[in-house]
Amino acid sequence: MAEAKNTNRPKSMTLMAGPVDIRVNPQKTIAKLSKVIKKDMFKLAVRSVPTGYVGEGRPVYPGWAQLGVFVGMNFTDHVKKHIEFFSNVVMDKQEQAQKHREFYDDYLATLDGTGEFYLETIERVFYDYDLPEGKMMHKGNRVDCSNITDIPLFTVEGEKDDMCLVGNTEVAHTICSNLPDELRQHHLQPGVGHYGVFNGSKYRSEIAPLIKGFITKHGSKRKAAATTATN
Repeated sequence: MAEAKNTNRPKSMTLMAGPVDIRVNPQKTIAKLSKVIKKDMFKLAVRSVPTGYVGEGRPVYPGWAQLGVFVGMNFTDHVKKHIEFFSNVVMDKQEQAQKHREFYDDYLATLDGTGEFYLETIERVFYDYDLPEGKMMHKGNRVDCSNITDIPLFTVEGEKDDMCLVGNTEVAHTICSNLPDELRQHHLQPGVGHYGVFNGSKYRSEIAPLIKGFITKHGSKRKAAATTATN
């Protein structure tokens, strides 16, 4: 859209805890596994929707499989949280216990993902590095982020994120090499993991206001510039 000067291109972009380039900090999770596991092995995680269910026969990456990976990455922490929860129930600390219930009601509600999307993501993001290598294609055209010159970019990462490690998202600023410095902003949120970048008290009190401020600031500037150009 930027290359074509499409008039519908966004007024700003906010990227949150997304693996733009996992090679920036390849210490663990799939970033590290991709060095020792062949990508075809990930096909074993794809299952068919059972007979009798909507979409039967369709290949999916099951929600339970995703959840198993999430929990397994921090198994000890989850055990400690549940021990603390039972202690709070016994001690009649209802407020703390209810916070635990609300968190896990949300955390455990993991839906199936389409198998095609899952495998394509594994291949393009964790093995072939299509976007940072300049190999990603869209409708026959190569996606070249250096063409982005007037769309403000805000990146957000979590200090304790072990799914999308620190630097994986911020590298978008390097890929958007021709974007002026005044249109760039990065925020590293202390004390939160991957989930905390998108949800929770720190998201609501610290991250969300920054996103709102960034969008408002640059949206107003774009509107003013358009008005000036029209006049």
